[in-house]
Amino acid sequence: MNKEIKIPESQVVTENQQEVVLQLSITADVMYFQGHFPNAPVLPGVVLLDWAVQFAQRYFPFFSAHVMEVQALKFQKVIHPNSQVILNLNKSGDNKVVFRYHSCEGLHGAGRLLF
Repeated sequence: MNKEIKIPESQVVTENQQEVVLQLSITADVMYFQGHFPNAPVLPGVVLLDWAVQFAQRYFPFFSAHVMEVQALKFQKVIHPNSQVILNLNKSGDNKVVFRYHSCEGLHGAGRLLF
């Protein structure tokens, strides 16, 4: 990703060498809701993907700065303003992170990042 997308406020729920679980507060003033869509704002999937990359690089700093491939990317439920979402990051092997966004509404999105 060329341009860094600002990540939301987060609180670590669990952190170890293999897994990080974060609680994200996605407030209505997050700029990515603007224009997507005016009367029914939802968080764009590309933002969720970029946040997963940025958090993976923050908590697993041995990964290179570049994502080589994104696999099994799927978005199931939209995220609306003023949501509390959990992001699970699981290190898999030497160069892979599996991510999942979920809340009380269910699974919002998931995928694998290859660094």
